[in-house]
Amino acid sequence: MHNEAADRYDVVVIGAGFTGLRAATSLAATGLDVVVLEARDRVGGKVEARPDELGAIVDTGGQFVCDDMPHVLALVRDQGKHLVEVADPRPGLAFVGDHPTDDPVDLDHRFEAGWETWEQLASIAPAALTPGESTDDWLAAHIDDDVTLRAARAATGSMMCMPISSVPAANMAHEASRTPLTVHELQYIVAETMHQVAVDLAATLPLPVRLRHEIDRIERRADGVAVIASTPGGTVAVEAREVLLAIPPAAVPHIAFEPPLPDELATTAAAYRAGDVFKFLVRYEAPVWHRDDVSALRRFLDPAGLYCCEASPGPDRHTLVGFLGGPGASSVRSLSPGERRTLVLERLAEAYGPAAAEPVSFLERDWRPDRWGAGGYCNELVDARLAPPHADAIGVLRAGTDRISFASTELAAAFPGYVEGALRAGADAAERVLQRLRG
Repeated sequence: MHNEAADRYDVVVIGAGFTGLRAATSLAATGLDVVVLEARDRVGGKVEARPDELGAIVDTGGQFVCDDMPHVLALVRDQGKHLVEVADPRPGLAFVGDHPTDDPVDLDHRFEAGWETWEQLASIAPAALTPGESTDDWLAAHIDDDVTLRAARAATGSMMCMPISSVPAANMAHEASRTPLTVHELQYIVAETMHQVAVDLAATLPLPVRLRHEIDRIERRADGVAVIASTPGGTVAVEAREVLLAIPPAAVPHIAFEPPLPDELATTAAAYRAGDVFKFLVRYEAPVWHRDDVSALRRFLDPAGLYCCEASPGPDRHTLVGFLGGPGASSVRSLSPGERRTLVLERLAEAYGPAAAEPVSFLERDWRPDRWGAGGYCNELVDARLAPPHADAIGVLRAGTDRISFASTELAAAFPGYVEGALRAGADAAERVLQRLRG
């Protein structure tokens, strides 16, 4: 039972993204006394929502789901929310970006060819790849055509939200093998926003999430664990039998531990990096992308990896979504928001026609790294010294240490970097914590 005077619980969950919320709701359902602490002023983690320039609430963070993702689909449907299908099976077009494109269809085929080469990594055992070989080197060794290689580098770097020269090919192969997609990953959006799904999941907890609790230190004591947090009202200490850090690995080094984490655990967490990405939501009075022969999908070589497709939540809210990650994001980071808006609209005008330069709303989400592991869709393991690279790192973090457990979408058995992976990681972590407490 919860001791109000001592502020003591069975489990403290740190992080109110989908991983932490799923873990907390699962543990609370068993009768355990659980509290969730969140550094931000909202729940959702990498999923967030903001009003566009017309006042409509839109997802500025994680947004898409597909039929391969049963956990998130079940949650959306259990909450009575509505899925809007936005995937289009028709082919898209691609553009160079910094000068007129002679053949957008041919360039799109080059993107597809580069992507198919990258997908070959998923079928290769990580141990069979050359130790220390980067994803960039692997692509260069398997693609002869210069334009196709440039397209592969642009698309892959934007997807990974970091230079692929820093990501070992073995780590990429292991991550790709855990993403068993059979349909388009950008198949549906949630009409009521994915962020509202997180808000409503948090509302089912017996105790409200404690927002604006920035974790400074975690102390393992003889009778449990103490979590020391900074809040607007001062420093607080919350005690528990167990603590679950439902945060990305890159956030772990920003927390002090007494006694320190075991060397292997601390080193593994420090081997992860958060990426860099911009998301753009562009709304129009009419669907400027409608054509008989192609979909709304557009890809660009400059900025490297800019990817655009439809994300209209309803028939009266005609919306394009754009993503620009990794080297492409770095190339525009020195620009002001206004300059980035101008650049993006110039690219959209080339891709969809002059009307695309006149949106009724333009919203940018700057998804850069921060001390809580945000930045990009998923932290990536960039330290090639861990071998076998990915499987060992995930196992070390999942195992945790005495009274301290870890969970995040990066550690999911399937769909790392997605809401689906976050939910699966949370449910699995709840089982591990429950076994520890019962043991």
